Amino acid sequence: MNVHRRSQRSSRTRGQSLVEFALIAPVLIVLIVGAAQVAAILYAGITVASTAHDAAKVASEQPIQSTAFASGGAAGNGVTCAVGSTNPVCRAANQSKGLLGTVTTTIAKSTGDTSPACPTNSNAVPDGYVTVTVSNDVPIFVPFLNNLLANTPGAAVRTISTTVVMRVEPCAITAGK
Repeated sequence: MNVHRRSQRSSRTRGQSLVEFALIAPVLIVLIVGAAQVAAILYAGITVASTAHDAAKVASEQPIQSTAFASGGAAGNGVTCAVGSTNPVCRAANQSKGLLGTVTTTIAKSTGDTSPACPTNSNAVPDGYVTVTVSNDVPIFVPFLNNLLANTPGAAVRTISTTVVMRVEPCAITAGK
């Protein structure tokens, strides 16, 4: 008779465990998927910051080739990298972007920069600062997190953007290149 009672208890506890799991499983799934979404946004933020720094370093070392400065002066409002660009800054950004799909990279002379040009050499780059902006749109794949994480409530993306300003190497070092 004791054997029969133990059998009934174990089947009851198995049923109770199944019900408890059924109640807790949706909460666990939501937590895991939410954590994956936050991790994707954090990864994009770190990668965009690293890409912007790498691209700004190349722009400061090669200001004329990067089109941040035209020969003897500013290049205007800046340049946005096109797909397959041969610009060294664009190539550096594409190499540094990691697993991100498309990054938008903009190169420009820093506004308000009145640094003098290199002396007597029209092909030399002026001393000054270069600004590189890199941005990426991260998709929000968890529908109920759109209101919390997207740029605007209900949108499907969060834009991650970083701007880095770096001093252009002096004319004596870069020889105006």
